[in-house]
Amino acid sequence: MIDLSSPHVQLVLVDSLLVVIGLAILMWFRSWLRIQTRRMDRRFDTLDAHLKQLTQIQERLREACHTLSAGDHARSGGGERSFLPLVEDSGSSAASSVAPGDGAVPSPDGPSAPAAHETAATKGSAFAKDSSASARQHEVYERARQLLGKGIPTEEVARLVDLGVAEVEVLKRMGALTRSSSR
Repeated sequence: MIDLSSPHVQLVLVDSLLVVIGLAILMWFRSWLRIQTRRMDRRFDTLDAHLKQLTQIQERLREACHTLSAGDHARSGGGERSFLPLVEDSGSSAASSVAPGDGAVPSPDGPSAPAAHETAATKGSAFAKDSSASARQHEVYERARQLLGKGIPTEEVARLVDLGVAEVEVLKRMGALTRSSSR
C-alpha cells in the first residue's frame, strides 16, 4: 500500500489536484470563449445585414438626389425641358381654360373649354418667360447658398433673398449634405 502520510505522496496528490483544477478552469474558459465568439459572429452577421440595407437605402437616396438635381438643372435652363408648365400666365382667358389633355390645369370657374390653337410665337414667348423666371429663381437660390456659406442665419437669409425660411433650411441641409458627401 501507498503510505499517504509521506510528504512526497502528498505533494504528488496536491500537484495532481491543482493540475486537474487548472484543466477544468481552462476547459470552462475555452467553452465560454466559444460561446462569446458565436455571439460576436451573430452580431457581425446582423451588422452586415444592416449595412447591406443601409447601402441599398443610400443608393436609392443617391439616385433620388441625381434625379432631383437633373430636374433642377433642367428647370434652371441648363438642359432640355422635360415637362410642360401647368398654367401659362399670358393674361388671356384662353390660357386659363386650357383642356386637361393639353398639359394645363382646367379653369376653376367652370368646365374646361377647348383651347384655342396657339401660334408657335406665343408658345415660344411663354417658354422664354418661363425660362427667364426660372433663371431668376436659380439666381435667388444661388445667392441664398452663398449667404448660407458665409454663416448668416437662415431667417436673415430668407429675409434678404425673399424666400421662405423652410426653403432656406432645405438649401442649408442640401449644402451640408453636399459638403459631407464630397469628403
